[in-house]
Amino acid sequence: MRRVVVLPLIALALVVPAGWATAAVDDVKGPTCADIIESDWFYSGDGTPASGIVATLTLFLPTASCPSVSYTLVVQDSLTNTTIVATETMRGDRDADGTSGPGTDSVTVTATVPESARDGTVCLYATTSVGRHVFDRAPDATLNPNCVSLIPGGSAGGVGYG
Repeated sequence: MRRVVVLPLIALALVVPAGWATAAVDDVKGPTCADIIESDWFYSGDGTPASGIVATLTLFLPTASCPSVSYTLVVQDSLTNTTIVATETMRGDRDADGTSGPGTDSVTVTATVPESARDGTVCLYATTSVGRHVFDRAPDATLNPNCVSLIPGGSAGGVGYG
């Protein structure tokens, strides 16, 4: 009788962890509209003070963006000097644009890099938050921000994940 009970338990023990291992780990702590699933980063400018250098971020979300959530682009001076030199925030609009598939949304935020910070490199990251509570960050907080060399008349871009 013991063998009949033990064998199904062993089979269950082998199947359950395998199912758990295939599930993706989601790092967002909050509403789905605050989950950054991918991001595009871009900067451009001719390097003159009049036009400046503009950093642009597009966040991709699994659902429509939320008006209560702040989608923020943060520009820091460099990887070693984490002084924040510019930030820009947008609120969601509840309209899914389907950029990454049905029901998905994107939010684009731009910030002008101040002339005083155009000394070679800036680093960019994004957050989703309500008030002071941050739900998600891209790249993740355990990773370095996306850094770019500011070249007069140049541009750069990249893709990241939430």
